[in-house]
Amino acid sequence: MTGNKSRILTVGLVLTGLIVAYVLVGQWTGAPHYDARFDDVVLPTGPKGPASKVAAVTAAMLRDGVGRGWCPSESFLTPASWRTDTCAFQLGQEKILSRTTFTLREDVATLGSLNDIDKDLDIAVERIQAGPRMWGFLYNTVGNYEIAADALDRFNTRLVEGQAGYYPRIDNLGELLKTIIRATGGQVEVLKAIDSHSWFMTGTTRAEFVRTRGEFAAACEILKAIRIDFDGVIDKQSIKPSMDAAVDAVCAVNDTTTPLASWYLDSHIVSLSGNGATAVAKLQNVYSHLASMSGNAGR
Repeated sequence: MTGNKSRILTVGLVLTGLIVAYVLVGQWTGAPHYDARFDDVVLPTGPKGPASKVAAVTAAMLRDGVGRGWCPSESFLTPASWRTDTCAFQLGQEKILSRTTFTLREDVATLGSLNDIDKDLDIAVERIQAGPRMWGFLYNTVGNYEIAADALDRFNTRLVEGQAGYYPRIDNLGELLKTIIRATGGQVEVLKAIDSHSWFMTGTTRAEFVRTRGEFAAACEILKAIRIDFDGVIDKQSIKPSMDAAVDAVCAVNDTTTPLASWYLDSHIVSLSGNGATAVAKLQNVYSHLASMSGNAGR
């Protein structure tokens, strides 16, 4: 009898160890892609003008998320579903990519008419906004993001062939900046509202901390792409120094590390939210200048 109990205890300990190892390996092998950079995304070329770097980077970021395993939509039985940091980070990225694509469709790639909505951007927006948490065999987030990325690529191909519109004007630059300001600024306020006096960063505190990093990481890549697409407007409005400073500030936010334990956890939250608030303020300064000039010649 004692031998049976001993075997049951041994089996239980082994199973517990395997489960713990399963979770830890999932975390270690699937940490957030904090260092992902998309400066070298290759753009299509054609006779009718340049492609959109913003659209190309958005497509590349969607594929990067899918390629690493899109955590928020994974079944709880898969290792990716246990990668809590990655889930939060990817949800932050998704927010920026979703809103940026929407702004492309509604403003940057249209002259204002509902009949002027680009068909491929419409597909991309619909698929991204279907939601980041859908798991299923026939209709799921991963499949939607792959379709959205392909649609963004088709948009760029049609753009360089003169079959699509893209209007890098001062007002559209302002719309893109406003989109990013609202998203990141809102997340900074969420982070500021967290009151954590624990030594360990877990639960909602950790999720919002990492999600903030995800939003600013995505905003960094999109802003660098915006800077390329709208270089003519930026030079004409003499805002290159302030734009560069704002982009650098946004990119620096993601450099704040995510601690597991700390003697004073609130200091990390204050540091991240403070850096985020500074970056948003610098973007706001650029946006305010553009808003004051958008009625003038200089588009």
